[in-house]
Amino acid sequence: MLDEHLFDMKTYEFNLLQTSGKIPHPVNVPCITIYKDLIYIYGGRGDNERKNDLYTFNKDTCKYKYLDFNNNYN
Repeated sequence: MLDEHLFDMKTYEFNLLQTSGKIPHPVNVPCITIYKDLIYIYGGRGDNERKNDLYTFNKDTCKYKYLDFNNNYN
């Protein structure tokens, strides 16, 4: 389990997040982009292989969601 923090631009402090949902496995060099209230986390390298996973993280609810390409949403 990883500790996740959010940097507050007003107070210049890091705050520990309480997250829920299916948390991504730690990887190196994922592709990350932000659109509206979601952060998209795709791929990366882990366990000596390339990953093809896609997750979203909702900044408002602090909830992760795994999106698979077969339209089976967890």
